[in-house]
Order: sequence, then structure tokens, then C-alpha cells
Amino acid sequence: MAISNALRDEYLEIMCPNCSTVTLKKGSWVKTTSNFTCERCGSRVRIGYLAKVALFEQKMKSMNPSAR
Repeated sequence: MAISNALRDEYLEIMCPNCSTVTLKKGSWVKTTSNFTCERCGSRVRIGYLAKVALFEQKMKSMNPSAR
């Protein structure tokens, strides 16, 4: 499954698995990165392809609740 460019300018919520801090990043950033450092706890968080797909799907559902 390919990640759509339709959400490149939308903010996605990425949660740190270590401290549960939510970070907002644009879809274009999420699409091109493989990891980030949590601003709160400093943990290096990997964002694999399946996690990216899930983030994009979650955002699409939140934007269009009738699509469920």
C-alpha cells in the first residue's frame, strides 16, 4: 500500500511509545523520515512503514468519519 500525498500538508499525531508524548508533524515529514527524537524524554523513536500507513489511515478517518 502506497502512502498518499493527499495528507502532506496535514498534521499527524505521533505518540512516543516511552513517555506517551504526542508530537505533531506534517504528513510530508512523516512520509520521508524513519525516526525522530522525542522532545520530552529524548528517546529515539523509529517510524516504520506500517506505522506510517496506520498514521495516515487514522488521519483520513478523523477527517471523514463516515468512511468507517
